[in-house]
Amino acid sequence: KLKRTIASWSALLQRYVASAEDGASLIHNLEDMGEALPWTAPNFQFALQALYDDDVLSEDAILLWASEAQRAAEGSVSRTRHAQCAEFLTWLLEAEEEDDDSDEESDV
Repeated sequence: KLKRTIASWSALLQRYVASAEDGASLIHNLEDMGEALPWTAPNFQFALQALYDDDVLSEDAILLWASEAQRAAEGSVSRTRHAQCAEFLTWLLEAEEEDDDSDEESDV
């Protein structure tokens, strides 16, 4: 149901998210929503992945947010959400490294 809901808003959100900074801002807004509506917090990682799958959030936007979240205070919402998304973030970083490796191979 979450994926379907996000898909229905993707076209509008894509217009709102024009840069990595905009994407990081959207993720921070999702964090705030999790605080205001606690029942949404457990779905944060799935929302993040669905927004990535629907091309609303770029790798750069997610990694920018992740970098900011790592520097946040221990116990903060950002740090908690970052930990919650560890598996997805690891996958994203590994996929980025594989893309970099294939780009280097094609340059040879």
